Amino acid sequence: MRALLDAVSLAIALLWLVPLLWMISTAFKPNPEIFRLPLHWIPEQPTLEQFWSSLRVAPFGRYYANSLFVGGLSTLLTLLFASMAGYAFARLPFRGRAALLGGMLSSTMIPFQVLLIPFFILMTALKLVNTPYGLVLAYVALYLPFAVFMFRAYFLSLPREIEESARIDGCSWFGVYWRIALPLARPTIAAVGIYTFVEAWNEFFVALVLTNRTATRTLPVGLALLRNDVNGISWGQVMAGSVMACVPAIIVFLLLQRQMIAGLSRGAVKG
Repeated sequence: MRALLDAVSLAIALLWLVPLLWMISTAFKPNPEIFRLPLHWIPEQPTLEQFWSSLRVAPFGRYYANSLFVGGLSTLLTLLFASMAGYAFARLPFRGRAALLGGMLSSTMIPFQVLLIPFFILMTALKLVNTPYGLVLAYVALYLPFAVFMFRAYFLSLPREIEESARIDGCSWFGVYWRIALPLARPTIAAVGIYTFVEAWNEFFVALVLTNRTATRTLPVGLALLRNDVNGISWGQVMAGSVMACVPAIIVFLLLQRQMIAGLSRGAVKG
């Protein structure tokens, strides 16, 4: 049975790797090779021209800076708000706690495409369309419910004796959260942080609706709108840009995958 599960997992992993490997292969092919039949995986004349030409056609430096700012700030705000809310839901008795938590978690069942028009109307009223701060607010609203659930589950798994001792010594609830609970939640911080950053880095639809200027676009939108004035869409340039866009997210995941798995496991102990 274990061998069968391993074989199925390997097959699924290989299936997911096929588009990634083809993207990398295409990025290093000259234009005549991309559409040559029969298709071949290994470039016969590998070149970096697609990377240089994509950098000339589109301002990838600006796209990178926008994505890093939006993803980084969204991650920091989500971690801050979710950790405080998760601790409050786990430890503080207040009226309507169950109803408020249920209402927050039920929002995750709504497809986020349904929220695009309300997000646009709200950001227009706040004059945050075509600004990175509008994207940050939208991403925090999208990813906060899941993050709150993760932190609440982790804080419920902590022994109450440590917190009760701190309370007896005169520590406030915020002091217990900041000095004791939050440092112990490092695995969950890593898991939620990686999840939020990668999701914000890769998100497309909200960024497409809320930004229509080159100066405010993020990487996914910039790649989707990548055009060549002569040939229209150049798939070699698109694949090269996609490879450059994937590198930061892959590096972050590979460096912190152990912490992410540990955080997801610890956060799933109690619900």
